Amino acid sequence: MNQTTQRRADLPELRARAAAIRKHVLANLDHYLVETEKQVTAHGGQVVFAQNIDEIVSFIQLLAQERGVASLVGSRATEVRNEASALWRVVEALSSDVASYISGRIAPPIDAASFELQRLLAAGIGITGANFVIADAGAVCLAEGDDFASLAGAAPQIHIVIAGIEKIIPRTRDLAVFLRLLSARYPGHSSLLSGPRRAAELDGPEAFYLILLDGGRSAILADPEKRELLQCIRCGACLESCPVTPVGQPGALTQLLTPPHAAAPPVQATTLCGACREACPVNIDLPRALVALRQDAFGKAEGWTPSFFRAWAFVLKRPRLYEMCALMARAFWPIAWKGVQPPAKSFRQLWRERSR
Repeated sequence: MNQTTQRRADLPELRARAAAIRKHVLANLDHYLVETEKQVTAHGGQVVFAQNIDEIVSFIQLLAQERGVASLVGSRATEVRNEASALWRVVEALSSDVASYISGRIAPPIDAASFELQRLLAAGIGITGANFVIADAGAVCLAEGDDFASLAGAAPQIHIVIAGIEKIIPRTRDLAVFLRLLSARYPGHSSLLSGPRRAAELDGPEAFYLILLDGGRSAILADPEKRELLQCIRCGACLESCPVTPVGQPGALTQLLTPPHAAAPPVQATTLCGACREACPVNIDLPRALVALRQDAFGKAEGWTPSFFRAWAFVLKRPRLYEMCALMARAFWPIAWKGVQPPAKSFRQLWRERSR
């Protein structure tokens, strides 16, 4: 058995282990939040708990003012000033549920590398996301396709990491499971960052802050129909497997975490075929979660929409009534729709003839 075949044979076991670890963390999240704070503090860093993006922006602005920092840089080497609107966009991107997937795919132009490096070295604060937060090590893991994310954390004087509270994993040894599952989609390497530089170290930030964002995740955790979505490791497998639209888990979770004023992903635009469930490396039952989201949307719908769908559901549950309505629709097909004519026989008619 060659190595490729062996890796494929190990996938079901790895997926089961990864799913079990994620379920365990979510069931004991309060414990691991305390453990993470304890270990980060032991390594010289600080942990900040934030309820929303506005709190994160306010904290970064205040920190920049206290330290006299005028230039900040994001993990994609994007320079921003200490302004609320600019910071809000950077923080939103880093805390969104597809940001880690997208940043792992998009590399900066090669000819711009030296220019961006100068920005990194000149910045007073570097802001990055994290693929995983390791509780027993007080460290963060960045899986990246280039060096910019790790440089954004190491080059500036202050490193700020923004991560959702669900990104915690219990132990350093658990990281091997998830990196194996990510490796097929994240070319490049992984970096482990923990606290500011020590006395004997030559490089690294002078200060390290880990901001753990709730942003609605506690509410999702309390919902048994949607809690499973927090197991996501942002690999993008569901996005690539969906035959209709790139919604998948990140889209479903983003629907729950998206601020009311922003556009949410189209969770209705999926066939619920289960391709995303089969591709998910942590065994999330995505179709079930998407159905729950659709039910929520239906409950909030106004106007004629609820009445229409109730009538449509009534018809769909009664095969004979459905067939009669279909025959009536065919008989009264609008003449104006000449370009789209129904077939001579319906599917049900063809099926009955085939079954004879």
